[in-house]
Amino acid sequence: MVANISTADFTVPEPEVWVMLMKPVREYFYYRKEAVVKDDVQILWYRYPGLKQGNDFSTGVNAEVFLVDMYRQLKPFDGNIFPEYYDKIKVIMGNGKAEVLVHGLELFLYKDEAGQYDDSGGEFKIVLFLSSQGNQNWTVDKTIDITGP
Repeated sequence: MVANISTADFTVPEPEVWVMLMKPVREYFYYRKEAVVKDDVQILWYRYPGLKQGNDFSTGVNAEVFLVDMYRQLKPFDGNIFPEYYDKIKVIMGNGKAEVLVHGLELFLYKDEAGQYDDSGGEFKIVLFLSSQGNQNWTVDKTIDITGP
């Protein structure tokens, strides 16, 4: 998936902003992992209802449903997500909104046909569109997966 989105305006946040934004980033990836492992995108959509709208694999917009579908056949039962595996998060902030560019690694654990443990996954680049809910609480309204070939 590749979206036509420029990452040039994203900058590494100040430490206090990093601390504030990593909380919703970690939470999003927790629910993303749960959705894949439990083969139920509704888990993610219940927490972030905005992600249910405008799903488009070709542009990467709210493409989590396609991620869950992609892993269905492997039946993963665990996973690890490292949001800053390749780069520190970068952000664009203003007016109670934040766009967070996350360049990380996700791996999902499954058993192969011989019953051996294996994992599947890889590098991802995704922009999380967050809105402030007050008291430094943020929610994810939209995502764009910009992972390239």
